[in-house]
Amino acid sequence: MCDSNIVIYIVDDDAQVLNSTRALIEAEGWGARCMASASEFLRSYEEEHLGCLVLDLQLPEMSGLELQQQMTERSIDVPVVFITGQASIETSVKALKAGAVDFLEKPFTRTALVSTINNALALQSQSRQEKDALNRVQNRFKDLTDREWEVVNAIVSGPAILSSKKVARVLGISHRTVEHHRASIMTKTRCGSLPELIRLASFIGIADPSLIVDD
Repeated sequence: MCDSNIVIYIVDDDAQVLNSTRALIEAEGWGARCMASASEFLRSYEEEHLGCLVLDLQLPEMSGLELQQQMTERSIDVPVVFITGQASIETSVKALKAGAVDFLEKPFTRTALVSTINNALALQSQSRQEKDALNRVQNRFKDLTDREWEVVNAIVSGPAILSSKKVARVLGISHRTVEHHRASIMTKTRCGSLPELIRLASFIGIADPSLIVDD
């Protein structure tokens, strides 16, 4: 996955490591941005780029693990590859549990770095595709009124899909009103059938996938 539009951030306070890692990355056709501190990365990161962060574990002021935590708190969605000259098993496990893609010990080989970065890029690409798909589905529900949301939730609230008559009893409104809301819901969400609506509702986490039936 070599593309000049991909940006690999390298954060290390060792200038020699920065320069050698940059050379490896640029030789693969990727863009590289070098920084000597975690705070510099936080100021410079641009979300629109596909890429990853090659991050030294031991940094002045803010460690690599602390930066990883900051990224989580700030919802910075970029895969992290840790590099270090020394690390305990406990530290490695902690970083991986927090979402790091891998842990490379210095000196690492070009093959190991490139392979790990490719894995990280593949994970980020998949993650962004899934987020885009979720956003597209959520946008199909964004114009529902509060009452229409109540109808949707009532339809999918039980162990089986509720009919309009049962939804009317649950909400204390007339069957005709429920039918009106259902028609509006189908129009706004651009769903051609109730099973399609249930699939979308399941995708955004408001319906049990077991309710899904074929059209």
